[in-house]
Amino acid sequence: MILDSDREKVNARINKTKIRLQQEFDIGPGHAWVTEGREIENYIPVAQLKEAIAAVSPGATMQSGFGKYENCLKIRSKKGRESQVSKVDVARHVVDNNVPEFSRYDLKQRMNKLLKFIRESNPQVPRP
Repeated sequence: MILDSDREKVNARINKTKIRLQQEFDIGPGHAWVTEGREIENYIPVAQLKEAIAAVSPGATMQSGFGKYENCLKIRSKKGRESQVSKVDVARHVVDNNVPEFSRYDLKQRMNKLLKFIRESNPQVPRP
């Protein structure tokens, strides 16, 4: 299970429900991943994220400073309305137009743990 931490600053606490879910999943047989930054999108390299937002919402003005604890998908429309660009559309654009980058925050460590869990859960599947 992957959960956004929803933290808005480094020393903000993760809410009790997320902590409970993480503890329950970590008992097994699975595990929970609470994002190091605010949201899963914060793991996307900033240049890739900016390019995706511009492609998905042309003419919109990005409202984020793209920090670790910011809502990086916040935009302002041409009409001046604040909203959020589609997470799904941004994700598709990033995946379709970029090579995966695992160096941000704890992403490489988390992906390795996830791959290990998947492999251990499916021992009959040959490894590449």
